[in-house]
Amino acid sequence: MTVRVRIELGAEGGRAAARRGDVVVVIDTLRASSTIVAALASGMRAVVPTTAAERCLSADGVSAGERRGEKLAGFDHGNSPTEILRQGYRGRTLYLTTTNGTECIEVAAGGAEAVVVGCLLNARAAAEAAYRRASRAGRDLTLLTAGRQGGEAIEDTLSATEMWRCLPGCPIGGAVLPHPSSDFLADLLASPSGQDLLRLGYREDVELCARKDLFDVVPVYRCGELMAGGTGWS
Repeated sequence: MTVRVRIELGAEGGRAAARRGDVVVVIDTLRASSTIVAALASGMRAVVPTTAAERCLSADGVSAGERRGEKLAGFDHGNSPTEILRQGYRGRTLYLTTTNGTECIEVAAGGAEAVVVGCLLNARAAAEAAYRRASRAGRDLTLLTAGRQGGEAIEDTLSATEMWRCLPGCPIGGAVLPHPSSDFLADLLASPSGQDLLRLGYREDVELCARKDLFDVVPVYRCGELMAGGTGWS
């Protein structure tokens, strides 16, 4: 069976993918997906994504959250992959709430064959694991871009495009057209989301998020948590 790949946008795209029973890769490069990948790559036990900020504060774990890029009051961290990598929270659980990415994860989980998280940091690993799962299950694959303010976010689109390019022979469709990049860092810095993060003092985050295939961890959503997919998961 040929696995068809779609690049879709936001919560509505996630709902459509869930109705189809697709395997879904949720992509929020600046920064939810990158924070999740960084957390699991650094040895954290799990990441709990939630749209409810109060859940993060009531939980016995590390809290990270933002709205419109800014750290939420009372949280241990903002949505910052560099902060998480520096702390060394090995074995701990991260409770994460963000503007777009966590909603996309929750929506996709409402019916998808499987949900994984991807970004430039783990592009090849996420794409190949999701493809293997889709092929084995006889399902299609949706690369779900979180987007920005209801529209496309170039950093998510180019990340999805890189994942698709790891899967030669797969036809592409969906609401979002592929957009390749010849300079990830330049594109992320120039993007509206990147510009917002620069104004807020998060240049280091943008630079990290532009590094392709730095990690091979694949966050897999199970029972409300994202954990590193073990050998044989896909």
